[in-house]
Parts: sequence; structure tokens; C-alpha cells
Amino acid sequence: MDEPVKRGQTYLLLVIFTIIFGLNLIAVKLMNAHSQPITITGCRLVVAGIMIFVYVIWKRQFQTISLRHGMYLLWICLTGMVLHHSLLSIGLTLTSAVHAALIMALTPLTTSVMAYFILNERLTSMKIIGIVLGIAGISLIIWNDMAVLSINAGDLLVCAAMFCQSLSFILIKKLQGSLSDAYMTSLLLSAGGILLLLLGWFVEKTPITEVFLGMDTKIIAVFLFSSFLATALGSVVWNQSVRKLGPGKASIFLNTVPFYGIFAAALILQEKVYPYHVLGLLVVITGVYLGTVASRKQSINAG
Repeated sequence: MDEPVKRGQTYLLLVIFTIIFGLNLIAVKLMNAHSQPITITGCRLVVAGIMIFVYVIWKRQFQTISLRHGMYLLWICLTGMVLHHSLLSIGLTLTSAVHAALIMALTPLTTSVMAYFILNERLTSMKIIGIVLGIAGISLIIWNDMAVLSINAGDLLVCAAMFCQSLSFILIKKLQGSLSDAYMTSLLLSAGGILLLLLGWFVEKTPITEVFLGMDTKIIAVFLFSSFLATALGSVVWNQSVRKLGPGKASIFLNTVPFYGIFAAALILQEKVYPYHVLGLLVVITGVYLGTVASRKQSINAG
């Protein structure tokens, strides 16, 4: 198959799955409204992990894991799976999906800042401008008007979830090339899901059977969508896209996820989207673009 055709197919898959990623935020909020957030999240991750593990078996991507790599996987599991998903799930019960989508849009910029301090990556002028714009855009979320600061517990929990995910991305970067993406993802999802189920059992004290018995067919369909499409298949497609296009081009598509999340929240959840939400999102996306894609181009030109 010609290279342009392959590239076009990759672009199409990225567009489809960025829409799915945006819808997944709505799916998580819907599931949380009908079940215990930590327990249902654990179930979702375990199912997704099993699906990717089937893919690993099919592709025969088993690898030996050293003690050093195992320690990295443990910390990635705790930050990117257990803390990120539990904080996000609980946060979504206390704040709107619109706020969550806007806050999570800062993940690429936060990762860049952490990479500067932890990995000693260069902080270009474009990155600095992007970070300032990102902070300015999020400021429009937490201010109801220009005088009164309004932050709720849900927003803080989603912010914490975003920081945990960014930290896990830094740790994953240290493992790049050591393990196959699919094998690593299947291990992280499965282990993270099991730990969340244990945490849910202690905190929420709800048996897994009761969680699913209380669901109607629509919520079960949402659970399957989130587990199979958004989490399992989405992880595989994203990793393959990054490998084919590079992180710079792939991240451009990822920056559109908050748009889909916000409009889905308005259409499906009937959440109100105010002009300052749209303005804040545009400022954040501009900041993310300057801080990631434009900054990478600036580094290449400077090199």
C-alpha cells in the first residue's frame, strides 16, 4: 500500500479516536452517576487490560521484565492508573465534564514542565509562552467573574489527576524502547484495575456483582464503549499513530479532545457551556500548541 494512503488511514483513525477520547470523559461521568466510581473504574481498566493482553498474545510480544523496569512500572501504575483514574472518577462526581475537559487539556504543558525539571529537557521560549497561555486559559474556568475566585473540590481533584497523569508520562518516557507499548499498557491497565478494585472494596464497600446488577442496559453499553473502544483499542491506535507520525503530529490531534469533550457534555449531559468556557479552551489549546508542536519545531531549527 502506498505511503500516502497509509498516512491518510492513520490520520482518519486519529480523528475517529480523538472523538472517542472526548466522549469517554462523558462515559466516565455517566457510569459514576450509576455506580461507585472507584470500583467501576477498576472494572473498566481490568477489562481493557485483558483485551490488550489478547492482542499481545496474538502478536507474541511477551518480554522479560528486569527489576529496574519493574520498579518503573510500579510507579507508573500508581501514578498513571491508580491515582489518576481514581482522582478523575471522584472529581467528575463533584464537578462538570466541561470543567474536567478544560483542566485535562493542560496535560501536555504540565508534562513539558515536569520534563524540564526531571528529564532536563530544554524549556524553549515557545514552551514558556505556551505555559503562560495555558495558565491564563484555565484561570477563565475557575473565575465566575473577574473578581470572585471559585474553585470546587472536584476541580482540585481533576487537577491532581492531571498532574499524576503527567508524571506517569515522564516515567513512561524513561521506559521507551525497553518494552513494547501494547505489553506495557496491558500490564499497567490490568495491575492498575486490580489495585483500584481492592481500593474500592475498602473505601466503597460494594461487591462487583452489585455494581453491575444496578446498571441498566444503556449504562452497560457505555461501560463496554469506554472499556473496549476508548481504553483498550484507543491505547493501541494511539501508540501506533505516535510511532508512524511522530509525537509532534500526533499531539496536534490529541489537542482537539477537549473540544469534543465540551460539546459532548453540552449535547449529552445538557451541561451549560458559557462564552468564557470557549474562550478559555481556545487560549489553552493555543498554549498547548505553542508549548508542544511549535516548541519542538523551534528546538529542531535551533539544533
